[in-house]
This record gives sequence, structure tokens and C-alpha cells, in this order.
Amino acid sequence: MKLLASSLCALCAVAAAVSEVPAAGIDRLNQFMSGTLTATGEFEQRIYNRERKLTQESRGSLAFSRPGKFRWTYSKPYSQLIVGDGTRVWVYDEDLNQVTVRRLDQALGATPAAATDSAAVIDYRDWHVPLGRRFRALKLWGVIRWYGAEGLRAHIRRHVALAQEFASWVADDERFELVAPHPLALVTFRLRAGDDQTLALMRRVNGSGELYLSHTAVNGKTALRLAIGSPLTERYHIEAAWRALSAT
Repeated sequence: MKLLASSLCALCAVAAAVSEVPAAGIDRLNQFMSGTLTATGEFEQRIYNRERKLTQESRGSLAFSRPGKFRWTYSKPYSQLIVGDGTRVWVYDEDLNQVTVRRLDQALGATPAAATDSAAVIDYRDWHVPLGRRFRALKLWGVIRWYGAEGLRAHIRRHVALAQEFASWVADDERFELVAPHPLALVTFRLRAGDDQTLALMRRVNGSGELYLSHTAVNGKTALRLAIGSPLTERYHIEAAWRALSAT
């Protein structure tokens, strides 16, 4: 059963990424899950782009007892533990030293563990009015009416310019490196010293309460992300963020 669960999880991940065979992999996974009440196993997930190049890889272990009880552990690309007791879901991010608790019906659809209980929990969150196309169009209309077309352009250009300036500071510091293109307002970077040092830096600046950075994995290496998007963000905020980051 462990081997079968692992194979099906891997198959589903590949099927979702490769457009030629999406239905077969998902159908096999659903068929397996519909007839299984308890299982333990290990999983590997690989995501490929359209050129069949590997872009992301993750692995870990899982155990579940339907309905609603599961333990989903990621070991790569970063440590994360997701536990459900049938009522609530706990998500523990080791790198952030943070635990998030949500109701099962609110959280399950946002985690990979949804595959263990898809028949028992309907994620009505995805059916809400705010996520519909018409309501999104209404929100966009409201934003454009508030800023005006030219005001919105200026707002976006200012944030992109701030991101480019921040990226230039990163590029000029030999301790850091940019790990992804930054054409808009998101800058992804890391310490050249390695993953442990990069995560330690993130914990330090996040713990200060002065700013908050999220992390990701790029080509198997841990990286930090600085996103600029708030209407209240000014240049001095970006300068303060860089001072905090560079004081390492």
C-alpha cells in the first residue's frame, strides 16, 4: 500500500503538470482514494514546465485515516508539517517557527491533504462570490475609478522602480545574489553563504517585527522574497528593509 500510495501521488503530480495525460493520473488517484480508509506512505512530487524541464521537486511522508484525520510531512524543499484531527488543521512551518490553525472546511482545500478527504469535504471557499469573474471585474473597475487609469499606471511604475532599486542594492553586495528575474515588483534573492544562513537571516529580520519576508526554493536552493505592493509603501521603507538585511 505504501508503494501504491507513493506511486499514485507522484503520478498525479506529473499528470497535473504534463497536459497530455492529466485525466488518467487524477482518475487513478481518485479511484485509489475512494476505496482506501487508512494508509501510510511516502511521496515525491515533480513539476515540469512545457519544455519538460524540472522546475520544482518535493518529497515527504503521509498518513491518513478517513474522514478528516491525516499527517502530511514535507522534508524537501523545506520542512513543513500539516496535521488534521477531523475538526481543525494545523500547519507548522519549521523555518518560520510558526503554527497556523484553521477549521478543516476552511483549510483542507488549500493543502495537498485534500486528496485524502475530497469526498467528505467540499471546499465552498472556491465558490464564493469574490472569486467569480464578474466580481473580480467589479473590483478592478473600483480600483481604476479610485486611482484613474494614469494614477494606476503611476502607482505600478513607482513600485516597480522601487523593486529595481532594491534589486540593484542586492546585486552590488557580494554577499547576496539575485536568483530570478525581477521585471515587476517582486525580488527573489539569497545569501551566497548557503541555505542555512539565508534562513537564519529571514528569522532574524522577521523576528524584529520591522518587516516580514517569505521564502521559497529556486533550483533547489532556499531564497527570500521581497514584494512591494502596498499603497503606503515609500522609498524609506525599502531603505529600512535593506539596512536590516545587509546588517548581517
